[in-house]
Amino acid sequence: MALTCQRCKNRPATIHVTEVAADGGHAEAHVCSACCQELEWVPATPPPPVADLLAAEAAESEPDAPACPSCGLTFAEYQQINLLGCAHDWTGMGEQLDELVRRWHGAERHVGRRPGDSGPAAS
Repeated sequence: MALTCQRCKNRPATIHVTEVAADGGHAEAHVCSACCQELEWVPATPPPPVADLLAAEAAESEPDAPACPSCGLTFAEYQQINLLGCAHDWTGMGEQLDELVRRWHGAERHVGRRPGDSGPAAS
């Protein structure tokens, strides 16, 4: 979900500034580039787009990244959008997706309650 500029409340916020106070608190501002120009403020060294940073990181870490044989989605693309492209993604990226499921849920298979179970027995 894109943030709206806090100053003009019309355009999407493309610049996000966070001030961290010595006491641990912080203040944030989300503004558009037009409002920054009106304030005559230009960041000294603007960072590259996040997508470029993540794409470069993924390319360096996995040059032979497997892709879905049906839709062509790679694991690096999945990590950026957090949506699988089709039901066949498990064919091309099964090992990597299994590892995520293990990390998130602690197991590869469902180990919780089943419909109709009464829950843990009281001792």
